[in-house]
Amino acid sequence: MTGIGTGRKIFYFFPEGIFHQRLVEAAIVAEYEIYTLSKGREGIRLITGYPNSLVFIHEDTVLTEEFSALEQEAHRQQTILHQQQIEIFLLNPHTKHHSPAQFDRIALSETPAKAVSTFLAFLEESGAKGQRRYVRFGTNSQSISPLRITSGGKIYTGTISDISAAGVSFVLEEGRLLPAGSRIDSFTMEIGEAIEGLKGTISLRRKLPDGTILLVAMFDSPDHETNMRLHRYIHASLQRQLRQRLKSV
Repeated sequence: MTGIGTGRKIFYFFPEGIFHQRLVEAAIVAEYEIYTLSKGREGIRLITGYPNSLVFIHEDTVLTEEFSALEQEAHRQQTILHQQQIEIFLLNPHTKHHSPAQFDRIALSETPAKAVSTFLAFLEESGAKGQRRYVRFGTNSQSISPLRITSGGKIYTGTISDISAAGVSFVLEEGRLLPAGSRIDSFTMEIGEAIEGLKGTISLRRKLPDGTILLVAMFDSPDHETNMRLHRYIHASLQRQLRQRLKSV
């Protein structure tokens, strides 16, 4: 299945242990939209609402009650899963347990670096990223958190509408504007963790249906720690949204 548009959502069940957490983190940093789930039955029900999704399961959990619940629900939902072109895979080659026949299996090296490489290569081949370069959190109509910037020696305040590891969209208070091409000497954002010192450039201005002017800025290349903070925030925010949806399943 080739990814389209904004790509394919990735769901990773039961990522206990450092090995599986590394796979999830690698996918996050590589700009894949990945979510983790710990409830088998409810998770499968939720996933049926996301066509073309990729689902991965920690194979060492095959003898647990949660895996049994997942397997039973996947069997009940198999027609919908097939119609929605949702693919389910078991990860981990070294398990001695019997692998359910209804799931395909991906062999991973026990060496973390090789396993990460294989996992990311599989995601790329599956078109999981689609045409999207960066995972974003938020929409044009949202106000996520406060923002303070400096540009040309002046301080501006506003609210973030959406954010990725590459840039941010925001609205300045009191209708203040900056022209496209303006340099931002400093972004200060409170997004779970304080982020300061980022620089960037206003790349465009967009007029929303209500007349509000949205400014879009691209960051200069952030340092490693800042880049990781941005990725952690975006993933955690999307994960919280998923948990809210899970409550209604």
